[in-house]
Amino acid sequence: MWKNYLLTSVRALKKEKFYVLINLLSMAMAFALCTIAFFNYMYNSTYNQSFEDYESIYKINAEQQSACSSKALGVSPVALMESVLNEIPGLEIGRYHRSVVSLKSKDVLFQESAGFIDPAFLDIISFNHGPMILRRNEVILTKEAAQRLYGKDDAKGELLSVLFSNGEERSFQVGYVIQKPSENTSFKFSVLLPIDHYLDVEGIDYNDWSSWVSGTFLKTKNENLKVIEDALQRFIPIQNTQNPELQIASYRLDPIVEWAHFEKDLQGRAFGGVLHPASVIGTISSALAILLLACFNFFNTTIATSGKRLKEISMRKVIGGRKLDIVIQFLTESGLQVVAAFLISLLIGKLLIGPYNAMFNFELVEFQPAYLQPYLFFSIGICLLTILLSSTYPAFYISRFGSLDILKNKARLKGNSLLTKSMLVIQFSVCVYNLFALGVFVENAYYQESLDRGYDVRKFINIPLQPQQFDLFKNKVSQTSGFDVMTGTQQLVGFSNQEIGIEHEGVEYAIGKLNVGPTYLSTLGVEFVEGNDFMDHSSNEQTVVVNQMFNTHLGADMMNQWITVFDKKYRVQGVTQNFNLQNVMLTNKIKPTIFFFKPDSLSEYLVVKSEESKIIEDQERLENIWYEMYPDQLYGGFYQEEVFDSENKTNQIMIRINVFIAIVSILISILGLYALISLTIQRRIKEIGIRKTIGASFGHVIGLLLKEVGWMMMISIILGLIMGAYFITMLLNIIYAYHIEIDFLNYLFSIAVILLVAVISIGYKVVVTARMNPVSQLRAE
Repeated sequence: MWKNYLLTSVRALKKEKFYVLINLLSMAMAFALCTIAFFNYMYNSTYNQSFEDYESIYKINAEQQSACSSKALGVSPVALMESVLNEIPGLEIGRYHRSVVSLKSKDVLFQESAGFIDPAFLDIISFNHGPMILRRNEVILTKEAAQRLYGKDDAKGELLSVLFSNGEERSFQVGYVIQKPSENTSFKFSVLLPIDHYLDVEGIDYNDWSSWVSGTFLKTKNENLKVIEDALQRFIPIQNTQNPELQIASYRLDPIVEWAHFEKDLQGRAFGGVLHPASVIGTISSALAILLLACFNFFNTTIATSGKRLKEISMRKVIGGRKLDIVIQFLTESGLQVVAAFLISLLIGKLLIGPYNAMFNFELVEFQPAYLQPYLFFSIGICLLTILLSSTYPAFYISRFGSLDILKNKARLKGNSLLTKSMLVIQFSVCVYNLFALGVFVENAYYQESLDRGYDVRKFINIPLQPQQFDLFKNKVSQTSGFDVMTGTQQLVGFSNQEIGIEHEGVEYAIGKLNVGPTYLSTLGVEFVEGNDFMDHSSNEQTVVVNQMFNTHLGADMMNQWITVFDKKYRVQGVTQNFNLQNVMLTNKIKPTIFFFKPDSLSEYLVVKSEESKIIEDQERLENIWYEMYPDQLYGGFYQEEVFDSENKTNQIMIRINVFIAIVSILISILGLYALISLTIQRRIKEIGIRKTIGASFGHVIGLLLKEVGWMMMISIILGLIMGAYFITMLLNIIYAYHIEIDFLNYLFSIAVILLVAVISIGYKVVVTARMNPVSQLRAE
């Protein structure tokens, strides 16, 4: 019996190759998008769950508290781990510090991300390798790093030289080679080293409460959490005594699964975190919208093509076929198309995954063994859902016609039904929405590119170095032709961010803070409203510079006024115009900021001014000078305009995703509209012939055919633009601190494109029908 259903289905589908191909492609693209959305969801929902016993692993975070603000702190004091062990002997606890080191193999330098760990850390997180013992002069490499360094995965026992940030070189042996952790974990590294070496190189004492590591982790059972948290609170007084600039109110234990979701909000953050929820929700919403469009299209084309099969249905009923048999036949045909579309989507998905991952610069869509079972359920569910949405109603609707009515030519498919029209309105509304989103994000990308940041972003090269290297390297560069303007600084605009509390007239305020060199601000091109920078700063004078928003925030002109910071008095010697201290993503709006003076002897960056047309050439010249002076240390110079990277990357992702979704929705909408107009013409072919016989003009026939479509298009445009204006504005507010305001051109672009789509969809079909010989139309009927 099922063999007959399948053979009949294949024969029926062969007769409608065009519509079948259209349905396959539209559903395959929708399934491919749903697959990507599935992996997006799994990336977030399983973050940090690849570790053994992840439910028992916690990170120690702290809560900063002041009269004006509260902020969580991600780093922890070096001495905290030993102090906790003294209170709770036997506790599984270990530190992880994220850094960058230079690895040297065969006289070739590689700059790699590194994790400095306590040996006990591997008892907490073993990175799915099994038991490992990290000895003092051993390192753990990922297989990818081993390939880069030695050209092979099995590098155990190989010798490796590590160059630390101060230029010191130490030799190690490769103890283990492990698989790189999956992308949806907080730990990104190429090499793991004993943390003792980091402390030695930096000159940090093991009992130092004023030095920090990226994180302290522990493994324990839930019933022990209260005891551990109570013990942690006992270290707050010594922590605050040793760190007057960084006071905390409490310590807390955060499960590593939950911690990953708010890591981006922590001060001093150093680990990876989940995707922004808007990214996941947006991808899922777009995929479901495209799937619905494909289902609606399948629905309409199924009904449209079924008009040619009414006599087949009647003959099957005459010879004894039941209504259930007809329903099963149509569902089988739909099922075959859905399964075929899903198989095609696997190929499309494979082609899309590479470019999609490239947008994020890491493997966001990455298959893991833990995903297999959920993916099987997802695959079956998405196929059944598609069959249910797109085929159930057409199967029952078509099978209800009586054989006598069909043979007497009384059975008609209602192509103008409210359901069919509603689905087309939804299709085009989504299409208008996607076009509107595309236009807005493209315009916003240009806006971000040209946004005035308040300083010369594109003219500077930043070279990180050790304070003891600063004078030597600066002198060498200044002796080179073409490098006339340069300055030093401890922190960089756009790349450093810290929030502190200050006191003025008994009131405490939360303020942004940046430590800068004597002429850093004026060299960047920051304009001063009053006073000047620290060029003439006296070492005996405690002065600061603030921005205009600082004045606004405090409600007074602070020039030459005194403020209290960390129990010290500072005089305001200059006020700058407001400018962006960071990129313009999320909540990074211009905020009240105070600039502290740091002498060149404490500078961690040399900032060199160039010309936009020569900046790449100057970067190469600076690199050559560096290697002349420091041949065993990697050059780390980068452009100041890299502060744009995160927003440029986000803009490109938004544009590319919206381009793809807009194209898919346009194609599906074209097919849906074409199917509807074909069904309308088929239903009214006799009426059109009679009208033309009694003198109806070409324009009259076109108007007759477009009348139904016209009002549906108007409703679609209105609904799509309303949704676009509301949701896209909300999305812009979530993603960007500064963005364009939606204007008339955004609406006009969407309307123009959707009308063009409508003309392309039905123009030819309508014109051909209007020009047909009425005799042919009546004879066909």
